[in-house]
Amino acid sequence: MAFDSPLPLLIAGLGLAACSGVLIASGRPIAIALLVGIVPAALALWDLRAAVCLWIPLTFLDRISIGPNLITLLLTLAWLAVVAMQAGRIAELARRNLAVVVAFGLLLGWVTLSVTWARHPDEAAADLWLWFVSAAIFALVATMAATRHHLSIACAAYVAGALLSLCVGAGTIGTGVSAIDEGRFGGSLGDPNELAAALLPALALALALAAGPLRKWPPACFGAAVLLVCGLALTGSRGAMLAALVAIAAAIGIIKGRRIEIALLTALALFSAAAVVAARSPDTFDHLREFDAGGTGRADLWRVAWRIGSDEPLLGIGINNYRSEAVNYVLEPGRLEAAEFVAEDPHYPHNIYLQQFAETGLPGVGLLLALTLGSLVATATAIGRFERAGDRPMRNLTRGILIAQVAALSASFFLSNVHDKRLWVVLALGAAALGTAPRAGRTDVAI
Repeated sequence: MAFDSPLPLLIAGLGLAACSGVLIASGRPIAIALLVGIVPAALALWDLRAAVCLWIPLTFLDRISIGPNLITLLLTLAWLAVVAMQAGRIAELARRNLAVVVAFGLLLGWVTLSVTWARHPDEAAADLWLWFVSAAIFALVATMAATRHHLSIACAAYVAGALLSLCVGAGTIGTGVSAIDEGRFGGSLGDPNELAAALLPALALALALAAGPLRKWPPACFGAAVLLVCGLALTGSRGAMLAALVAIAAAIGIIKGRRIEIALLTALALFSAAAVVAARSPDTFDHLREFDAGGTGRADLWRVAWRIGSDEPLLGIGINNYRSEAVNYVLEPGRLEAAEFVAEDPHYPHNIYLQQFAETGLPGVGLLLALTLGSLVATATAIGRFERAGDRPMRNLTRGILIAQVAALSASFFLSNVHDKRLWVVLALGAAALGTAPRAGRTDVAI
C-alpha cells in the first residue's frame, strides 16, 4: 500500500531516525543494523503491508538484536496513520473479529488494573508495556495481512523466519548467542523449548502452503518442512512432542478424508527426526524418554502457580509477580521436589495459563482463554467461508493456520510465553484469514 499522504512518511522517517540512532549508540554490528533496521523501515515508507511481512521473520532474531523491537514500534506508528486515513476499512476488519477485539481490549484493561493491586507494583509496571506490544503485533498482522496475497506472504514469512532461526543457530551468522543448551539445539532463540514452540506452527504452515497458494512449488515447501522437522528433533523438547501429538490429532479432525496422507507424513517426520537425533545428538533420545527428569521442576512450578491462583482467585497477585511471590508458597502442605527453582533460582511456571491464573486471577485467565478461543473460531469461520466459495487453495492455507494455532497454544501449556511475538503472529493470522474470507459477495477487504 503506497501512502497517499505525507503524514505516514513523516512518522516513519522519524521512527527510522530514532531506530538508526539507537542502533549506532548500542554498538551493534552494521550488518545486523542494516538487516533489522534500515531495510524494513525504508520499505515501510513505500508499502506498510510488505514491511510487516518482512518484519515477521525478524521476530526470530529479537534475542540477538534490538532491531525487531524498534521496527515493531515504527510499524505501529505507521499503522496508526493508516487507521486515521482508512478508518472504515479497519473498522470492517474489527467487526469481522469483534469477539477477539473485545476480549483483547478487556484483557489489556484487566492487566493494566492489576498493577494497582500487585504486591510488587514496580515489577508489574515494568511488564505492562509488553502487553501493549503484543496487542500492537496482533493488530499489525491481522490488518496488514488481510488480503489473499499478503496472508500467503505472511505465512511464508513465518516459515522463512523459522528457517532463519535454524541457520543462525547453526552458526552461519556470528551472533555471540549460544544456540546449544545442555546439548539441545536452541537456534537464534537460545532456548530449545521456545524454539520448538515456534517451529511447530512453521511446520504446519509450510505444509499448508504446499497444498495452497504455493501448490505449484511443493519441493520448496516440503524441503522447508524437512528442515523444520530436523530442527524440532534437535531441540529435544518433550513439551513440543506432546503439542505435536495434539496438532496431529487436530489435523485429522480438521482435514477430513486425509488420514492416510497425515499418517504417512507423520511417519516420515518421525523417521527423519530419529535419523537426525541419532546422527547429531544421541543424548536427546534419553532426554525425550525421561519425562520424570528433574529439569526445571515444571510439576512443582505448576503446583505453586495453582496455590497462588487458588489463594487469590479474583484478582491474582499482579502481572510479572509470580517469581517474587512464589517463595511464599513453598512451605504450604505438599512436598516440592524442586523447591530451588521456586526459592533460590526462581523460574516462571512454564505454563502460560497457570501463570495468568496466578497473576491475574480467574478474570485474567478467562479473558486470555476467550481471546485464544476467539482466534480459533475466527480461523474456523474463514475455513467454512472459503469452502463454500470453492476456494480450495485458501481453504487449505487456512486449515494450516488453524493447525498452527492449535500447535502454538498446546506448546504454551509448557511455556510462560505470553509475550512471545511469534505466538501473537500465529494467532493474528486467523483474524487476517477471516478478514480475507468472502462475505456478502465480497472476496477481500483491501487496505
